[in-house]
Amino acid sequence: MVARVSTFALYNTINSNNMALQARYGETQSQISSGLISVDYKGIAESSNTLLALQTDLSETQAYLDNITLAQNKYNTILSTISLLMDRAESFRVDIAESMGTPSDPGTDGAFVATAQADYDDFVGALNSQFSGDYIFSGTASNILPVDITDPGYVGVVTPPSAANFNYYQGNTADQTVPIGNNLSVDTTVNAADPAIEQALRAFRLIVDNPGDSVARTEALDLIDQALDGLNIMYSDVAANLTTTDRQKDLLSEQESIVKNTISDIRDVDLAEASLKSEALAAQLQASYTVSSKAFQISLIDYLR
Repeated sequence: MVARVSTFALYNTINSNNMALQARYGETQSQISSGLISVDYKGIAESSNTLLALQTDLSETQAYLDNITLAQNKYNTILSTISLLMDRAESFRVDIAESMGTPSDPGTDGAFVATAQADYDDFVGALNSQFSGDYIFSGTASNILPVDITDPGYVGVVTPPSAANFNYYQGNTADQTVPIGNNLSVDTTVNAADPAIEQALRAFRLIVDNPGDSVARTEALDLIDQALDGLNIMYSDVAANLTTTDRQKDLLSEQESIVKNTISDIRDVDLAEASLKSEALAAQLQASYTVSSKAFQISLIDYLR
């Protein structure tokens, strides 16, 4: 009777060992196929809270990086547009300065006005340019054309001495801040209601509306000088925001890399190590089944003897 009980216990032990080996082998195969230490949090229970916190941090960091990319693309477009505005204003300024010493006559005045009109049209066109389907210089009213020089409050002849007129502007002056980090945001809006832009537009109109008028030319030259100063300030402000996003992107990219590596250390399996372990378990399992098959060859009659 003792022999029978011992034999039964041996069978149970062998079966239990085989099942344990099979489970461990299956686990290594799952690790190899998934690349993960565990396909759920049970296998990494001690580190699960840390992993969840790290994954939350990673999601926030990546969201900030996405915001930075959008902001940088918009800033670069704005800077290019302001550069075009400054180019047209500077070209116009050179023409005014040259005209100051030129006697007035219909031919010369006509050519000067035509050039000024072309610069004016380019200037307005740049102010009405878009980024990703949104008007750049409309503030947060990005679906509204910012500059309408046919607005009833803006049309009409401008004569010296002129007064500021912002009725051309159709957008708003609200700011739109974009979060790019904890307690850190940048403003991605510009608007055409800036005094520098108004001064430039008025300078163009003084020349177009008053051909050959030396007083208009003197005032226009003074206005375009002020406008260029203001446009330089606008450019510098946008460039400073771009620099802020550049620095923050470098910081967050480094942080993202550290968090990803930490997550990988917790979650990801060493495939080379798992493969070696799987091969060793497969060999053990094969040997165990060989022993089991021989042990289980005893018949029921032998067991009952």
